[in-house]
Amino acid sequence: MTPAGVVAFCARRGTGKSTLAARLDGRGYSLWADDAVAWVPSDDGAETWSDRGVAAQRTLATVFVVDRADAQDVRSGELDVRTVSGGSALTSVLPHAHPHTPDDETRRREFVTRYLHLAARVPIVRVRFRPDPERIDALCDAFERLIDSIAAAVALPR
Repeated sequence: MTPAGVVAFCARRGTGKSTLAARLDGRGYSLWADDAVAWVPSDDGAETWSDRGVAAQRTLATVFVVDRADAQDVRSGELDVRTVSGGSALTSVLPHAHPHTPDDETRRREFVTRYLHLAARVPIVRVRFRPDPERIDALCDAFERLIDSIAAAVALPR
């Protein structure tokens, strides 16, 4: 959670989402959700609610799609960051989505429509990093700078 809203991490199992979130929580970014960020489309993008006992809704500021990179692609403790849009944004987040009733054609259509809305209205950022237990603090530093810069950009008047 940032002053500009919720930042969500999505990644395959074992990528390090929970480790990263716990480390960032220790740095003053409050955890908003444990396993999934529930959201609904809104005029401004998407509104989320917490599974951690917080009653209020918050704006979804950014979705980070996190992947592990090979050693030759990214140096330890650094991030390869790319904002994605359009079809690339949709195909980045859709594999991490959880449809509730995949056999119902109407619900499936609504599901895809919601994700099209998300991809069009919420910044989607692909982040690749090389895991290195010796450099977890450097990795958290890099994520913290990225979160702060995106939160500042989202908070600017439109």
